Amino acid sequence: MQKLGNWVCLAAFAIVLMSCQNSPEELLKTAKGKPEEILIIMDTVLRNSKVGEAIDSIFQEKIPGLLQSEPRYKCIFIKPFVFQEGLREYGNIVTVAMLNATTPEGLYMLNLFSENTLTKIRQDTSLFLHQGKDEYAKGQHLLHIFGMDEEVLAQQLLANKTKIQDYFDKIVREKTAKLLFEERNTTLEKEIFQEHQLNLKIPIGFLLAKSEKKDKEGFIWIRQMDKRFDRSVIIHYEPYRSKSQFLADSVLALRDSICKQHLYEDPARPHTFLVTERLLPPDVQPVNLNNRYALQLRGMWRTNHLSMGGAFISFVWVHEKSGTLYYTEGFLYAPGSTKRDLLRELEVMLWNVVRE
Repeated sequence: MQKLGNWVCLAAFAIVLMSCQNSPEELLKTAKGKPEEILIIMDTVLRNSKVGEAIDSIFQEKIPGLLQSEPRYKCIFIKPFVFQEGLREYGNIVTVAMLNATTPEGLYMLNLFSENTLTKIRQDTSLFLHQGKDEYAKGQHLLHIFGMDEEVLAQQLLANKTKIQDYFDKIVREKTAKLLFEERNTTLEKEIFQEHQLNLKIPIGFLLAKSEKKDKEGFIWIRQMDKRFDRSVIIHYEPYRSKSQFLADSVLALRDSICKQHLYEDPARPHTFLVTERLLPPDVQPVNLNNRYALQLRGMWRTNHLSMGGAFISFVWVHEKSGTLYYTEGFLYAPGSTKRDLLRELEVMLWNVVRE
């Protein structure tokens, strides 16, 4: 099956998806919508088909490691006839069309394609995806999905599920970072770099809670306390010794030891240290973190005496030049609130922890 990494082959066919010419860049408005919002345009029949199920599996997958059910993105499904001027300026757009459509809605979707485009993609059924950018607005990303057979298209989508999610995850992180880092605590960034030789991007509102360094080991804790939530980023580092440090059990043991040493609900009461919630086992996945192999963990934490808890995301990676293992984590306490967007901002901060 055609892989997402081969999208570039579409260029070889000189495909121009939209029937009208893009407006000159200087005339385009700035894309609107929140970073995590994705506008999905597809007809009603397709929405209720196997293709619709595949779309849900990709874009409405539940975030692992959370007690409550929260989708990966905020999806807004609209019917084709509604896809007019204002909605066309959304920042993230997915269009889904069947080339053999017969319904009014399905035929309307085909109006988004030029006749030349329809001819070319009908000649090569392996083509089913195309990325677009700035078609209706500046800073806009589009993914066009199309096919001749519903069952085949559904299979192609599911086969490329992870790559499609990676594509949008990167877009959402970049857009989130642009907003999150508009104002930064550069004084604290310099202080941390001088002591720990780490580059961090720290939004205004985060303050230093703790910083320690001894020999080749160190610990950093920055924290933001708000009426609605309390969230933190912690960084622990130590010498890298062996691959066994990347085993899930080893990482969780490391996390618990870090928490017991540094993180308490009340430092005056030693029994209030934080632990990993094991009743909901953390989700552990290998990831590519800034072109570096890493383990990603998503799970729940609680205090040892069960008085409070929340969600966390963390990464384990190695700085090969210095032979140092890094454990970086963002954890959140936000009772009664949704966690996705607050947690994603912590995730973005972790992606921006850099050791040169």
